[in-house]
Amino acid sequence: MASNRLNWIKLLTAFAAFAVIASTATAGGAKTGGARVAVAKSSLGRILVDSKGITLYDFVEDKGTRSTCYDACASLWPPLITAGKPIAGPGVRASLLGTTKRTDGELEVTYNRHPLY
Repeated sequence: MASNRLNWIKLLTAFAAFAVIASTATAGGAKTGGARVAVAKSSLGRILVDSKGITLYDFVEDKGTRSTCYDACASLWPPLITAGKPIAGPGVRASLLGTTKRTDGELEVTYNRHPLY
């Protein structure tokens, strides 16, 4: 009985931690201006990051610039939303930055025609 309760506590703690991380990642999108994208160094090499240093990803199921990540997918991998023209930070080629309009009406940042999450 005690081990079941401990497992539930662990599960709820993990879920709460995930919810905090997910809400922080969602807040990474710019609401009043252009979202900033920069290049950072990692153990895997150079990667794209948002203004908070959070790693950005593309989704292989996306078709060109059209985002296909919604609902549960977008809650796990929040799209990088912008309210204006994206800003190229250090290491980013501004000519490769763009946007795509999502079916929910938001503007998602793209890099080399790939939506970013």
